[in-house]
Amino acid sequence: MRATVLTSLIMSRFYYTLTVCPIPEKYKNEIKAIILKFLWQNNSHLVKYKTVVAAKIEGGLNIPEIHLRMQAFRLKFFSKFLDSNCQALWKSTMKYFINKIENMKIAENIAYACFNLNQIKILPKFYQEMIQAYYAIKSKVDFNIHVQHIYENPLFCNPVINVKGKALLYREFINSGIVKIKDICYEFIPGFLSKDSIIEIVQEKYPELRSWVIINAYGRILNAIPQLWKNELTAINQVNVDRFPCLTVGTNMTEFSKATTKNFL
Repeated sequence: MRATVLTSLIMSRFYYTLTVCPIPEKYKNEIKAIILKFLWQNNSHLVKYKTVVAAKIEGGLNIPEIHLRMQAFRLKFFSKFLDSNCQALWKSTMKYFINKIENMKIAENIAYACFNLNQIKILPKFYQEMIQAYYAIKSKVDFNIHVQHIYENPLFCNPVINVKGKALLYREFINSGIVKIKDICYEFIPGFLSKDSIIEIVQEKYPELRSWVIINAYGRILNAIPQLWKNELTAINQVNVDRFPCLTVGTNMTEFSKATTKNFL
Protein backbone atom coordinates (compact mmCIF):
# COMPACT_ATOMS: atom_id res chain seq x y z
CA MET A 1 0.00 0.00 0.00
CA ARG A 2 2.77 2.46 0.93
CA ALA A 3 4.53 1.66 -2.35
CA THR A 4 1.35 2.60 -4.24
CA VAL A 5 1.03 5.85 -2.28
CA LEU A 6 4.64 6.72 -3.09
CA THR A 7 4.29 5.96 -6.79
CA SER A 8 0.84 7.37 -7.46
CA LEU A 9 0.53 10.32 -5.10
CA ILE A 10 3.77 11.55 -3.58
CA MET A 11 6.23 11.09 -6.45
CA SER A 12 3.80 12.29 -9.12
CA ARG A 13 3.61 15.66 -7.34
CA PHE A 14 7.37 15.84 -7.31
CA TYR A 15 7.86 15.15 -11.01
CA TYR A 16 7.12 18.66 -12.27
CA THR A 17 9.81 20.13 -10.04
CA LEU A 18 12.17 17.37 -11.10
CA THR A 19 11.43 18.16 -14.75
CA VAL A 20 12.30 21.85 -14.70
CA CYS A 21 14.68 22.34 -11.77
CA PRO A 22 18.20 21.03 -11.20
CA ILE A 23 18.53 19.14 -7.93
CA PRO A 24 21.85 19.04 -6.05
CA GLU A 25 23.13 15.60 -5.10
CA LYS A 26 22.66 16.42 -1.42
CA TYR A 27 18.90 16.85 -1.83
CA LYS A 28 18.53 13.82 -4.08
CA ASN A 29 20.02 11.75 -1.28
CA GLU A 30 17.71 13.37 1.27
CA ILE A 31 14.66 12.63 -0.87
CA LYS A 32 15.80 9.04 -1.27
CA ALA A 33 16.18 8.72 2.51
CA ILE A 34 12.70 10.18 3.11
CA ILE A 35 11.18 7.74 0.61
CA LEU A 36 12.81 4.77 2.29
CA LYS A 37 11.79 5.95 5.77
CA PHE A 38 8.18 6.25 4.64
CA LEU A 39 8.27 2.91 2.84
CA TRP A 40 9.71 0.96 5.78
CA GLN A 41 8.19 3.13 8.54
CA ASN A 42 11.64 3.76 10.03
CA ASN A 43 12.13 0.02 10.48
CA SER A 44 14.82 -2.20 8.99
CA HIS A 45 14.80 -2.44 5.22
CA LEU A 46 13.32 -5.76 4.19
CA VAL A 47 14.88 -5.78 0.72
CA LYS A 48 17.79 -4.06 -1.00
CA TYR A 49 17.28 -0.68 -2.65
CA LYS A 50 17.91 -2.30 -6.03
CA THR A 51 14.81 -4.42 -5.47
CA VAL A 52 12.80 -1.43 -4.25
CA VAL A 53 13.25 0.40 -7.57
CA ALA A 54 13.05 -2.69 -9.79
CA ALA A 55 9.97 -3.33 -11.92
CA LYS A 56 7.24 -5.53 -10.45
CA ILE A 57 7.77 -8.08 -13.20
CA GLU A 58 11.32 -8.44 -11.83
CA GLY A 59 10.09 -8.89 -8.28
CA GLY A 60 10.56 -5.26 -7.29
CA LEU A 61 8.28 -2.59 -5.85
CA ASN A 62 8.56 -0.27 -8.86
CA ILE A 63 9.38 2.76 -6.69
CA PRO A 64 10.80 5.48 -8.99
CA GLU A 65 14.56 6.02 -8.72
CA ILE A 66 15.10 9.77 -8.43
CA HIS A 67 18.33 9.98 -10.41
CA LEU A 68 17.13 7.79 -13.28
CA ARG A 69 13.83 9.66 -13.47
CA MET A 70 15.68 12.97 -13.60
CA GLN A 71 17.95 11.62 -16.35
CA ALA A 72 14.91 10.55 -18.36
CA PHE A 73 13.39 14.03 -18.09
CA ARG A 74 16.69 15.66 -19.08
CA LEU A 75 17.04 13.36 -22.07
CA LYS A 76 13.58 14.30 -23.24
CA PHE A 77 14.66 17.95 -23.20
CA PHE A 78 17.87 17.05 -24.99
CA SER A 79 15.94 15.25 -27.73
CA LYS A 80 13.92 18.45 -28.23
CA PHE A 81 17.16 20.41 -28.42
CA LEU A 82 18.26 18.20 -31.31
CA ASP A 83 14.88 18.41 -33.03
CA SER A 84 14.92 21.15 -35.67
CA ASN A 85 11.11 21.11 -35.67
CA CYS A 86 11.04 22.27 -32.06
CA GLN A 87 11.17 26.08 -31.98
CA ALA A 88 11.24 26.61 -28.20
CA LEU A 89 12.95 29.81 -27.04
CA TRP A 90 15.06 28.00 -24.43
CA LYS A 91 16.99 26.30 -27.24
CA SER A 92 18.63 29.59 -28.20
CA THR A 93 19.81 30.04 -24.63
CA MET A 94 21.19 26.53 -24.51
CA LYS A 95 23.01 27.02 -27.83
CA TYR A 96 24.55 30.21 -26.47
CA PHE A 97 26.07 28.36 -23.52
CA ILE A 98 27.07 25.24 -25.46
CA ASN A 99 28.89 27.38 -28.00
CA LYS A 100 31.07 28.66 -25.15
CA ILE A 101 32.44 25.20 -24.33
CA GLU A 102 36.08 25.40 -25.43
CA ASN A 103 34.84 28.21 -27.72
CA MET A 104 33.94 25.51 -30.26
CA LYS A 105 30.51 26.88 -31.24
CA ILE A 106 29.13 23.44 -32.07
CA ALA A 107 25.51 23.90 -30.88
CA GLU A 108 23.52 20.72 -31.71
CA ASN A 109 26.67 18.95 -32.84
CA ILE A 110 27.49 18.48 -29.17
CA ALA A 111 25.71 15.16 -29.73
CA TYR A 112 28.91 13.95 -31.42
CA ALA A 113 31.31 15.33 -28.80
CA CYS A 114 32.20 14.20 -25.31
CA PHE A 115 33.31 16.87 -22.85
CA ASN A 116 34.57 16.27 -19.34
CA LEU A 117 33.01 17.72 -16.19
CA ASN A 118 35.40 20.67 -16.03
CA GLN A 119 34.59 21.63 -19.61
CA ILE A 120 30.82 21.66 -19.10
CA LYS A 121 30.99 23.61 -15.84
CA ILE A 122 30.50 26.71 -17.96
CA LEU A 123 26.89 25.56 -18.51
CA PRO A 124 24.03 26.27 -16.10
CA LYS A 125 23.37 23.28 -13.85
CA PHE A 126 20.22 22.22 -15.70
CA TYR A 127 22.10 22.03 -19.01
CA GLN A 128 24.94 20.17 -17.32
CA GLU A 129 22.46 17.55 -16.19
CA MET A 130 21.11 17.25 -19.73
CA ILE A 131 24.56 16.65 -21.18
CA GLN A 132 25.54 14.21 -18.43
CA ALA A 133 22.29 12.29 -18.93
CA TYR A 134 23.06 12.02 -22.64
CA TYR A 135 26.60 10.80 -21.96
CA ALA A 136 25.16 8.14 -19.63
CA ILE A 137 23.26 6.54 -22.53
CA LYS A 138 25.53 7.56 -25.40
CA SER A 139 26.78 4.01 -25.86
CA LYS A 140 23.20 3.11 -26.80
CA VAL A 141 22.94 5.84 -29.42
CA ASP A 142 23.57 4.65 -32.94
CA PHE A 143 24.43 7.34 -35.48
CA ASN A 144 23.36 6.66 -39.05
CA ILE A 145 26.33 8.51 -40.48
CA HIS A 146 26.02 10.10 -43.91
CA VAL A 147 28.47 12.43 -45.60
CA GLN A 148 26.76 15.54 -44.23
CA HIS A 149 27.03 14.19 -40.69
CA ILE A 150 30.73 13.55 -41.16
CA TYR A 151 31.31 17.14 -42.25
CA GLU A 152 29.51 18.38 -39.13
CA ASN A 153 31.48 16.23 -36.70
CA PRO A 154 33.79 18.21 -34.41
CA LEU A 155 37.48 17.47 -34.79
CA PHE A 156 38.10 17.89 -31.08
CA CYS A 157 36.64 16.31 -27.94
CA ASN A 158 35.16 13.72 -30.27
CA PRO A 159 35.63 10.12 -29.07
CA VAL A 160 35.49 8.84 -32.65
CA ILE A 161 38.42 11.03 -33.69
CA ASN A 162 41.11 9.88 -31.30
CA VAL A 163 44.72 8.86 -30.90
CA LYS A 164 45.12 5.70 -28.82
CA GLY A 165 41.64 6.20 -27.42
CA LYS A 166 42.18 9.83 -26.43
CA ALA A 167 40.23 12.60 -28.15
CA LEU A 168 42.18 15.53 -29.57
CA LEU A 169 42.11 19.13 -28.40
CA TYR A 170 44.11 21.86 -30.16
CA ARG A 171 42.88 25.22 -28.92
CA GLU A 172 45.00 27.12 -31.44
CA PHE A 173 43.08 25.40 -34.23
CA ILE A 174 39.74 26.05 -32.53
CA ASN A 175 40.46 29.73 -32.02
CA SER A 176 41.49 29.92 -35.68
CA GLY A 177 38.07 28.66 -36.76
CA ILE A 178 39.06 25.05 -37.40
CA VAL A 179 36.49 23.12 -35.37
CA LYS A 180 34.60 20.69 -37.61
CA ILE A 181 35.74 18.28 -40.30
CA LYS A 182 34.27 20.56 -42.94
CA ASP A 183 36.69 23.27 -41.79
CA ILE A 184 39.64 21.26 -43.13
CA CYS A 185 37.93 20.21 -46.37
CA TYR A 186 37.79 21.94 -49.71
CA GLU A 187 34.45 23.58 -50.35
CA PHE A 188 33.80 22.45 -53.91
CA ILE A 189 36.07 19.46 -54.49
CA PRO A 190 36.69 16.32 -52.42
CA GLY A 191 39.69 16.12 -50.15
CA PHE A 192 41.41 17.88 -47.27
CA LEU A 193 43.10 21.25 -47.25
CA SER A 194 46.84 21.29 -47.86
CA LYS A 195 49.32 21.78 -45.04
CA ASP A 196 50.17 25.24 -46.36
CA SER A 197 46.51 26.26 -46.21
CA ILE A 198 46.22 25.13 -42.60
CA ILE A 199 49.44 26.93 -41.67
CA GLU A 200 48.11 30.12 -43.23
CA ILE A 201 44.80 29.86 -41.35
CA VAL A 202 46.37 29.17 -37.95
CA GLN A 203 49.24 31.64 -38.26
CA GLU A 204 46.81 34.41 -39.11
CA LYS A 205 45.63 34.06 -35.50
CA TYR A 206 48.92 32.84 -34.02
CA PRO A 207 51.76 34.29 -36.14
CA GLU A 208 54.33 33.17 -33.57
CA LEU A 209 53.33 29.49 -33.83
CA ARG A 210 55.94 27.47 -35.71
CA SER A 211 54.92 25.87 -39.00
CA TRP A 212 56.23 22.45 -38.00
CA VAL A 213 54.07 22.48 -34.85
CA ILE A 214 50.99 23.17 -36.96
CA ILE A 215 51.95 20.51 -39.51
CA ASN A 216 52.44 17.88 -36.80
CA ALA A 217 49.10 18.72 -35.20
CA TYR A 218 47.34 18.64 -38.56
CA GLY A 219 48.92 15.28 -39.33
CA ARG A 220 47.64 13.84 -36.06
CA ILE A 221 44.16 15.15 -36.83
CA LEU A 222 44.11 13.56 -40.28
CA ASN A 223 45.42 10.26 -38.94
CA ALA A 224 42.79 10.24 -36.19
CA ILE A 225 39.84 10.59 -38.58
CA PRO A 226 38.40 7.11 -39.29
CA GLN A 227 39.42 5.77 -42.68
CA LEU A 228 35.80 4.97 -43.51
CA TRP A 229 34.94 8.64 -43.08
CA LYS A 230 37.82 9.68 -45.29
CA ASN A 231 36.46 7.39 -47.97
CA GLU A 232 32.95 8.82 -47.56
CA LEU A 233 34.24 12.35 -47.99
CA THR A 234 35.05 11.58 -51.61
CA ALA A 235 31.32 11.06 -52.27
CA ILE A 236 28.74 13.71 -53.13
CA ASN A 237 27.72 15.79 -50.14
CA GLN A 238 24.23 14.57 -49.24
CA VAL A 239 22.57 17.63 -47.78
CA ASN A 240 19.03 16.36 -47.34
CA VAL A 241 19.58 13.59 -44.83
CA ASP A 242 18.11 12.96 -41.42
CA ARG A 243 20.36 14.59 -38.84
CA PHE A 244 18.97 12.84 -35.76
CA PRO A 245 20.70 9.89 -34.15
CA CYS A 246 18.72 6.76 -33.32
CA LEU A 247 18.41 5.49 -29.79
CA THR A 248 18.86 1.76 -29.46
CA VAL A 249 16.24 0.32 -27.11
CA GLY A 250 16.77 -3.40 -26.92
CA THR A 251 16.42 -4.70 -30.45
CA ASN A 252 14.26 -1.75 -31.51
CA MET A 253 15.44 1.51 -33.02
CA THR A 254 13.68 4.67 -31.90
CA GLU A 255 14.32 8.04 -33.50
CA PHE A 256 15.96 10.11 -30.76
CA SER A 257 13.81 13.20 -31.32
CA LYS A 258 10.64 11.11 -31.03
CA ALA A 259 11.65 9.04 -28.01
CA THR A 260 9.37 9.25 -24.98
CA THR A 261 10.49 9.55 -21.38
CA LYS A 262 9.89 5.81 -20.94
CA ASN A 263 12.48 5.06 -23.62
CA PHE A 264 15.11 6.67 -21.43
CA LEU A 265 14.28 4.79 -18.21
